[in-house]
This record gives sequence, structure tokens and C-alpha cells, in this order.
Amino acid sequence: MKQKIILLASVFILAIIMSGAVSATPQPDQIYVSPDGDDNNDGVTPETAVQTINVGINKVANNGLVKLGPGTYNKTINGDSKDVDIKISKNLTLQGAGKGSTIIDAQGNSQIFNIDYDLTVLITGITFKNGKLDNSGGAISSDATLTVKDCEFINNQAVNDGGGAIFTHTTLNVINCVFTNNKAESGGAIFNKGGDLTVTGSTFSGNQASTDPDNYKGGGAIFNYYGTYQIIGNTFLNNVGSAIKLWNPKETNSEEFEEKLMDNTNNIPANKINFNRIVGNTPFGIYQVLDLETNSRIVDAKYNWWGSNNPDFQNLVSGNIDYTPWLYMKFNSNSIKVKKGDNVPLIASFNYLYDGKTVTDLDTTLGHIPDGTPVLFTTNLGEVGSKSVTKYTINGIATATLRATESGNALVGAATDSQALSTTIVIAGAATVNNQSTTHTANTANTIAMQTTGFPIAALLLAILMIAGGIIGSKK
Repeated sequence: MKQKIILLASVFILAIIMSGAVSATPQPDQIYVSPDGDDNNDGVTPETAVQTINVGINKVANNGLVKLGPGTYNKTINGDSKDVDIKISKNLTLQGAGKGSTIIDAQGNSQIFNIDYDLTVLITGITFKNGKLDNSGGAISSDATLTVKDCEFINNQAVNDGGGAIFTHTTLNVINCVFTNNKAESGGAIFNKGGDLTVTGSTFSGNQASTDPDNYKGGGAIFNYYGTYQIIGNTFLNNVGSAIKLWNPKETNSEEFEEKLMDNTNNIPANKINFNRIVGNTPFGIYQVLDLETNSRIVDAKYNWWGSNNPDFQNLVSGNIDYTPWLYMKFNSNSIKVKKGDNVPLIASFNYLYDGKTVTDLDTTLGHIPDGTPVLFTTNLGEVGSKSVTKYTINGIATATLRATESGNALVGAATDSQALSTTIVIAGAATVNNQSTTHTANTANTIAMQTTGFPIAALLLAILMIAGGIIGSKK
């Protein structure tokens, strides 16, 4: 009898376990979220999207995809935030419909995401606005391996600490992102505390950090505190507290850290700040804290564009900064004499290097000035798009076309940041002189002389008036 009871009990328990196993529903690999959705939906199709981000993240499987539809996310239910102040505790991809289309707005009330340890997270195509935290990471604080791609961060703030937009002390990859008007005591946009930071193809404009001389403060765009960094091909405009601040205090030195600083494949320093446009930042573009107790290593900051062909580095860098050589601008056309009615190509190229003495060609397989750098082309005769037009660089080169609609000497110019170059193109009519035609064909082998030391006065005044009128603006 006793054995029979034990057998029946075992069968009953097994039945319960099997029933639970059969009824358990696996989490879906993909969840859709929309501001017009309903959190009672299953979220597995666009038509049955859930409404809030928190519910979408909770529903998706580990290593799953959460797709955020267009719209603004700032939902609060019974005082509980459903779209911000969210802890991410699983590996996932969070994919928006594109920056400017999918917007998460914390309305200045809270942080947006806190990402847990030992995770891998990818975030793409989202605008993060008005995140705010007294601690680190106004929009995102990450202890994970985090990649942020094609995102925008606007007006986020870490009030009393670092990383107005993003704080990390693990691994952070930032690709093709825009950071505007973010604020913090240190690292107005990004604070890297001992992690591995890679930033490429991104724009930092108007971000602010403290200008207090305290070593732990500053870095309007980026503060790197003893972490490793690769900052390649970005634009830094008008950031306050210096665009990039670097500090490796004595207490952070270790054998493990020293190994991280070397590219073991090529036995060269891993840290690099190359092929960036660094203009208008205060007080410096790059500021390295020189710790008297530490042999502060040299910063590799070669191949950057500093706003002119002859930068004043005393006001641009501070510390052991190796900025030589730097990117150099030339302006030319492949025609010096043309006839009325011709179209004349104008070319501004930044694919040159200068060490203060010699100009050499840049090996563009290494990199180039960030795509989208604006160049203002001007002329006093003919048209380049009326008398002026702004074009943007691709692979280090910006091009425009002079339409030779008037005869005479056309003074044409190209200006970027504080660098302005010019040359003269002779536009001849069809008349003859001494029985010889004065007409010249465009695209001859003649080359306009390279101007490297400035504008003639008339063109300089024209460029200054146009710049003051807001013709040149940074491309967002």
C-alpha cells in the first residue's frame, strides 16, 4: 500500500512538471513597439505591437530584437515610467526607425537606460532627448559591451558627475552618431572610466563640461579617464571644457593596463585621435592632464584638421600631444583660361599633410577629413550657384562648378572654417585680337596655381560677409 501511494504521488508530480513544461511559452525573438500600440498585445507583428519600451524588452527573448516604430516615447502609467528609467538585463538589439523618427524623450525627469554587467547590446536609429541624472550617464549608463550606431543625443545631462549622454567603464563603440548640447561635470557627451572606447564618424557640437581646473572635470565632448580610446574621423565643433580630455593618474597604472595600451599586432600604441575635424572648442581641442608623478605618454593626434593650414597649436592643444603632420587644404581647377559659356570644375582637397615646412600627399587609404565638412565656393564673375554655394566633402574632396556666364577675370574662392583660398580664372569672349582667336577651351592641361597663404582682399571680404551671414553652417 505504501509503495502504491508513493508511485501515485510520483506520477502526479511528474504530470504537473510535464504540464508546466508543455504550457510554458518561449519568448519571441522579435518584438514590435509603437506609441500607438497596446501593452496587452503580444508584440510579435507590427499590427499587434505593444505600446511601451519596457514591456517590449521584458517580452523579447535573450539575444532578441526590439523594433521601435516611429514616434515619441515618453509614456508614464500610474507614475511608473514605461519608456525611460529602464534597466536592461539581457542581450538584445534595440532598433529604431532612424534618428529623428524614433525619439525617446525623458523630459528632464530621469535617465533612459541602465545596462547591466556582462551583456552585449546594440542600439541603432534612435534619438535620445532630455535624459537627466544626478549620477553618471544622463541618457545611458552601461556596464556592458555596448554599440550605439546612427543615433542622436540631444540635451542630456549628468548633473554632478560624468557622461551627459553616455557613461561607460567597459566597452563602448559609437558609430555615426550626433551629440548636441549635452552637459556634465566631466565628459559632456561621453565619459569613459577605464573602459575601451571607439568613436568613429560622429559629430559633437555645443556639448559642455565644467571649466573648473580640477583634473576630474572637463572634456566637453569626451573625457577619457585611464581607458583606451580610438577616436577616428569625427567632428568636434564649439564644445566647452575642451573637446577631448585625457587623464591617466598614477594610481590607475598596472601591467594589465599597460598591455591594453599596445596594439600587439604591430607593437604600436593603441590609443589614437586621427582624421578628426577639431574646430572652435574652448579652451582646447585636446587637453591632457600632465601628472607630475607619472610619465604621461605621448598622445597620437596626427592627421587632424584644425580649422586652417597654419593652426595656432598653443591655443589648440595642451599636454604631450603629437599633432604633426596635420591635414592641409588646397584649392585648384584644371582650367586657368576658359571661354564664356564653359563649365569649370572647382576642387577643394584636404588630402594633403603639412608638418609646418613641407606639404606632402596624404595616403587616403589611412583616412581623410570627415565626410560632410562644408566648403563655401565663391566667385565675383559667373556663377557657382549664384555667386556662392556650400558643398560638402566626400573622401576628403569638395567640388563645385563655375558657370562662365561673364567675360573677364573671375576671382574664385574656397573657404572652410578659418581657411580661405582663392585663384583667378580668365574668361575670354569669342572676339579676335590681331587676327588670332582669344577663345580657350575648358579642361585644358593648365592647372591653377595652388594658393596656400590666404585670400586676396576682395575675396576675403566677400567670404567674411558670407560667413557672417550664416552661409557656412556645420552639417548635422
